[in-house]
Amino acid sequence: MLGVAAGILVATGKIRRAESEEAPREHGAAAPALPEALPKAPAIAPELAGLAYINAVPIKPGEEHRRGVVRRDDGVPGDGIFIANPTWERRADGPVRGASLWTTAGEEVHRWIPEDASGDKGWGGARVDDEGYLHVVADGALIKFDWNANVVWRHAARHHHDLNFDIDGGPVVVSERLKTIPGVDGVQELTIKDHGLTFFTRDGAIEQELWLSDVMADDPRFKEVLAETIAWKTRRFGEEVDWTRPSDVFHLNSCEVLARDVEGLGQRGDVLVSPRRFNRIAVIDRARGEIEWIWGEGELDHQHDPTLTDDDRVVVFDNGKFRSYSRVLVVDPSSRAIARDFRGHTPFFSSGRGSVQSLDDGSLFVVIANEARIIQVARDGDDVQWEFISPWIQNDARLPIRAVYLEGAVLERVRGILDGRSPAPMAPGLGG
Repeated sequence: MLGVAAGILVATGKIRRAESEEAPREHGAAAPALPEALPKAPAIAPELAGLAYINAVPIKPGEEHRRGVVRRDDGVPGDGIFIANPTWERRADGPVRGASLWTTAGEEVHRWIPEDASGDKGWGGARVDDEGYLHVVADGALIKFDWNANVVWRHAARHHHDLNFDIDGGPVVVSERLKTIPGVDGVQELTIKDHGLTFFTRDGAIEQELWLSDVMADDPRFKEVLAETIAWKTRRFGEEVDWTRPSDVFHLNSCEVLARDVEGLGQRGDVLVSPRRFNRIAVIDRARGEIEWIWGEGELDHQHDPTLTDDDRVVVFDNGKFRSYSRVLVVDPSSRAIARDFRGHTPFFSSGRGSVQSLDDGSLFVVIANEARIIQVARDGDDVQWEFISPWIQNDARLPIRAVYLEGAVLERVRGILDGRSPAPMAPGLGG
């Protein structure tokens, strides 16, 4: 059983395995209650509740017990596994810090909660590698944990938002540095938050860094964003504007290394990224440090998380921050045509965060982060086949979530650990 003492969450291992598939629930049915020790976050201060990246979702009367899997149609197997974690970006008497593995039948089968769960923020992202180690972005650091939430290594820097894995299994993380650059529109120079990618070995050594101020220096959108930023700061602060105060001109929020050559998109090892302020997604030629492919002008509105599909298309969560509704787009990289525009029978909206994966069967696994839920829809059609509601509760609201569906080698390793066929990875000195 998990323990919670004075708001500090303690580490635990596997909770239980699903011995049989759960019968599908009718839409709207209440999920079984989670263990009493499931961490609950404290209340968010009212003055912070409306800010980006920290909003929680009020629970409607009568829906207090809707949590976990609340819908699973007959066509959705119950043995899928995904990792989910609650997240917000600023301290409000202590964030929830941890991640869980869930089956698509609604079983929580493993939980990572570090012994030291202190910090100003929740975890920005959490992913499992093909050896079963957990990697998270937390407090500006990239942290590698073993199966029991012991730290294997930690790299403290300006890391944020998201991480993924290189072809050789080493982690890749979104990073930040401060940089002073020439300004536009009469401003001689200004300091920006230069975003980029840091590539690590499995042991935590830096292999390479790519910075967007170099990669996208000649993109016309770069100067447009600088001009927009300068105009906004001038309106906001007038003569008191401080151009040394860092400006967020890229807001890079995700990365994915291409595992194969894709015609019209990029080569194996290139990186698919999402600089949110550009309203574009792009592929960076990692060897040359140049843009190989870019798309989104006139279509994307503060998007998140483009990923490659099995049929060599790109799927992206288009937040619609200023459009006030979100959608999922599937794009053919060669023709640049939109192959699918999913909005659902009922509109959904996540002004920040959000992600989407195209699964092996072609269905879409859509994380509507700021609605604190995940849905799965079939390859064709708009009907929701499966739905998961954030089980992380703070008073009368649910915390936004991030989630990744496990597939391929990662899924097989996790299944092996859960059923005892593979040893659980351990930190050095603890059996690993």
